[in-house]
Amino acid sequence: MSELRRLVGRTLDVLADEAPRWSAGAAEALGERRVRVTLSGEVMGVLAGAGRLLLSAHTDDGLSVTISLAELVALMDGADLSESVLADRTRVSGRVPELLALDDCTRAVVRGLLSAPSAPDIARQLRELTPPS
Repeated sequence: MSELRRLVGRTLDVLADEAPRWSAGAAEALGERRVRVTLSGEVMGVLAGAGRLLLSAHTDDGLSVTISLAELVALMDGADLSESVLADRTRVSGRVPELLALDDCTRAVVRGLLSAPSAPDIARQLRELTPPS
């Protein structure tokens, strides 16, 4: 398992442990959908299970997000997701209902991480993996 994938899994664990209401909200918003996430070129999947988000093998269910590590850290620091998408720093694809669910899910994740005590440490570790711009 790569260091990046390990940190994404740890981020989802922190969300579930330290911000369970937001974690459950994110899982509820995602529902039965699976998301293909390409993070700085590394492909992984995210799905909901047991009232939280889980990392999985990548999927090709039609719902996808492509984002750089630097942009993910900016979102964890409170950057606006809509602005990121409109500026083409985050790319999303899928049918409209799935995209709306993904938006709700992502907003719950960001809000949860903003309230999680361990999130700044994870953001620091992710920043350390970010190549200089």
